[in-house]
Amino acid sequence: MSDASKKRRSFDLKDMQEHAASKGGKCLATEYKNSTYRLLFECKCSHKWRATPLEIMGKKNKPGIWCPKCEGQ
Repeated sequence: MSDASKKRRSFDLKDMQEHAASKGGKCLATEYKNSTYRLLFECKCSHKWRATPLEIMGKKNKPGIWCPKCEGQ
């Protein structure tokens, strides 16, 4: 396996805020601990939920999700 394929995806609070903004929403968290720590998000329809950065951004073999309420409609 090459070093590139072993590399873990890493995020920070700015990444999460920018991704949320690209979806028309907000990352309401004020601190970032790690990729498995749940952060608070708000979508453009004002739904709020907690999710990990990996759930939002996706994993290598699984795409990320955005608002669970909007996705279910």
